[in-house]
Amino acid sequence: MNDTPTQEFPPEQLRERLQRILPEERYEAFLDQALLPKRAHVRVNTLRSDVAEVREDLERMGIEHDTLSWCDHAFATASEPRALQNSRLWKNGGFHIQSPSSIATSLVLQPEPGERILDMCAAPGSKTSHIAALMNNEGELVANDLSKPRMHRMRALLELMGAQAQVRRSAG
Repeated sequence: MNDTPTQEFPPEQLRERLQRILPEERYEAFLDQALLPKRAHVRVNTLRSDVAEVREDLERMGIEHDTLSWCDHAFATASEPRALQNSRLWKNGGFHIQSPSSIATSLVLQPEPGERILDMCAAPGSKTSHIAALMNNEGELVANDLSKPRMHRMRALLELMGAQAQVRRSAG
């Protein structure tokens, strides 16, 4: 049995600050969202896999999932991210654990094969790899970032995902 006391979320000091700066209905909405169980979101990497294969993999692992209503190649799961990392498809770049806001950003751009796109502040590479997939690796995609350590992680992610992009470091 774990005797570690559970920590209140959000902490009292944050609650008090939020109550001062947010209208009451927004404060209540924040608490409603913050207290929901965390759900991982999965974006199918169409450069390495397809929706059916990822769906089958999640089902085989017993992970409940629903297609996002606004993106036919992404799922909301009832799982913690660590459980998804046991998938062979995740390990091989068949899907990526990515926030809905990050997925939406790439979709709003509407990248097309053959275009020239500059992704500023690109690390860690989630959006860049999604843009490359939406372009089917056809065109010129430049991933730019200021942080050298984050660029190394981005290069590794892009390689894993099979995403072709020129990675460049911004002059600081």
